[in-house]
Amino acid sequence: MNLSNIKSPGVYINEINAFPNSVVGIPTAVPAFIGYTPLASYEGKSYTNVAQKITSFADFQAFYCFPDSPVPAAPAKQYSPQYYLMQQKSQPTYKNYMVINGDYYSIVPDPNTIY
Repeated sequence: MNLSNIKSPGVYINEINAFPNSVVGIPTAVPAFIGYTPLASYEGKSYTNVAQKITSFADFQAFYCFPDSPVPAAPAKQYSPQYYLMQQKSQPTYKNYMVINGDYYSIVPDPNTIY
């Protein structure tokens, strides 16, 4: 406290901020995208089921799109995947399968309808 600023007699309190702010400013807008993409690799490394930080749409295209993808047809089709049963040669290692008459079947999305 600067004594030269005191103009009237009385009790003066000089508070010292000993603790930092209890609210720390952090970015709260963190978008995340989850879904099917036609590709999930970059420079020979697979990014399937791996979280990857991207900073621009160009990064997204580099990691998750074909290098020279064609221009989308107009009007754009809505996401509506079609699924079908595919017979498996042996019991799948994952749990998304059915057993019909002793044969193993997996429910698989049609690749032409998922992107």
